[in-house]
Amino acid sequence: MYQRKSRRYGAAMVALSLCLRLGIFLGLDAKAAAMLSQAARQEEFAAWMLYLETGKRAAPEEETQPVYVLELTRAPEEEAEEEEPAEEEEEVPQEEEEEEEAEVPDLHASLPATLVGAEAIAVTGGCTYTYDKAALLAQPSTLDFSADEPTILILHTHASESYTPEPGQSYETAGSFRTLDTDYSVIQVGKALAETLRSYGLQVVHDAAINDYPSYNDSYANSLSRIEAWKKQYPSLQMVIDLHRDAAEDGQGNAVALTAEVDGADCAQLMLVVGTDQGGLYHPNW
Repeated sequence: MYQRKSRRYGAAMVALSLCLRLGIFLGLDAKAAAMLSQAARQEEFAAWMLYLETGKRAAPEEETQPVYVLELTRAPEEEAEEEEPAEEEEEVPQEEEEEEEAEVPDLHASLPATLVGAEAIAVTGGCTYTYDKAALLAQPSTLDFSADEPTILILHTHASESYTPEPGQSYETAGSFRTLDTDYSVIQVGKALAETLRSYGLQVVHDAAINDYPSYNDSYANSLSRIEAWKKQYPSLQMVIDLHRDAAEDGQGNAVALTAEVDGADCAQLMLVVGTDQGGLYHPNW
């Protein structure tokens, strides 16, 4: 009896569901949705709809049963047999390190008196590396000048660079402050430098080739080929000095004399051009 009544009720619910869905399809959204919402609140309707969708009947709700949490405790262990206490190992004292940690030497404190003025050396250019000028000057050189063959090469990429003539002197120019007369060009400065280095017992080669004439644009390529040729002839070379004559102008375009007074004597200022590897070229030991 109950099963028959339940089947009839289920069939009615299915029919109602189909009618509601048909109403939604025909555009009766509001009314159909309201009726469907009201029907969905009935447990029998929801159970039958679940059965139609999944083929499973909803299990009847059971009364909520209290949940008890059992606290598990370890059973008391039997007293272990008394064991003889293990002999404590004597703590072996660590031997004191004989050598104490070496202190980092203060390079500035050990600098010779001649390098006290290292900070007076001006460093300019595009390099952003940090460095300690005094410490660098104090480092011993890694170059070996003890060979009997030449260890220093002096040459001039711009060998025709010349100077303002002294009063009463003149020379044939080959452009603005340039000449092919090696007695009045930067080549004379290279000759004087070579003689000075030789006075210290160093083996020096001075190349007086004019690399910037007749083509100024080829001067560096010509200079490089000369260096490679000298290195092939003398593998003992440790240093290459490319000696130039510098020139500068003030804001009005007038030539500036790059000189300095040392012990009352007028001297030429000296600039060392040291290339780094910051621009991307391979030069790890700059």
